[in-house]
Amino acid sequence: MKIEHLSTSSFLTEYHNRAGLIPVNIQPAAGMITWMDVEKYHFFEGFFQRSINTFQAIKRGEAITFTTDFDVLDSDIFENGALHPDGFIFHAGRCRSTLLVKALARLQQHLVLSEPAPLNQFWQVITDNGTKPLVQNTSNQNRYRNLLLAMGRRRSEAETHFFIKLTSFNIRFFGFINAVFPGTPAIVLMRDADAIITSFEKKVPEWLVPDNHDVSKLLLGNACPDLKEVVKTFLDEAASHPPEQLKHFNYDNVSPEGLELILKHLNINAAEKQLDLMKREFLFDSKTDVNRQRRII
Repeated sequence: MKIEHLSTSSFLTEYHNRAGLIPVNIQPAAGMITWMDVEKYHFFEGFFQRSINTFQAIKRGEAITFTTDFDVLDSDIFENGALHPDGFIFHAGRCRSTLLVKALARLQQHLVLSEPAPLNQFWQVITDNGTKPLVQNTSNQNRYRNLLLAMGRRRSEAETHFFIKLTSFNIRFFGFINAVFPGTPAIVLMRDADAIITSFEKKVPEWLVPDNHDVSKLLLGNACPDLKEVVKTFLDEAASHPPEQLKHFNYDNVSPEGLELILKHLNINAAEKQLDLMKREFLFDSKTDVNRQRRII
């Protein structure tokens, strides 16, 4: 099916009329953004792409989709109807971050985006796939802000809070993100380096597989990085930011008992029933969306 490419003026009309219209993909080489009207669908699957796939299945492939040029992000329309982020979640990988976002997503009040592709692909666009240094100028900052606000549109009256879990290598750009959204709480989930490496050796993260060499360059400037080098770079980068900007939590804190501490840092004061509902997620395996198996706590 051919997807229509809209001019900026036509897009702005569609954006104004469709509260569920969000960016779902960026084609760095073409400089184009793919947009989809996800209507009021609540993302709960643990990963952004899984949510998009589920929504498309529900719509039987008929979800309203089109593309625009990348520079549509220069528009000032994206502030309208957008939730501002309540918290950024960074993670070293295999640190129960998926479990955390699924617990947060238990509440209809929480709009949770987990590792959305457009927020990764943005860096590819402005660094030419990692071949050029990151330029932290007003134009790039405004475009990142608008991209994130477009993804955080308030699609239902129930939504009051907005959380973003970023793919691990985004720690490389923490300073940029913090400058765009100063004062927004940010946490990083950590784990012993050897434990992370052991887990990576069993199953390499998707962003480190050979097909994603361009993404690997964004972290180390190396298309085929050593796993130990990846983990060391992440841990060093996370440690370079003061705790008042980036609060560290061990993966053991991602538990029913530790959830309240994490929510407190994110300035979320959940009622007892809401907290109980989020804690129920810890009874299940975080990686399985259908036929979930009970996990031992």
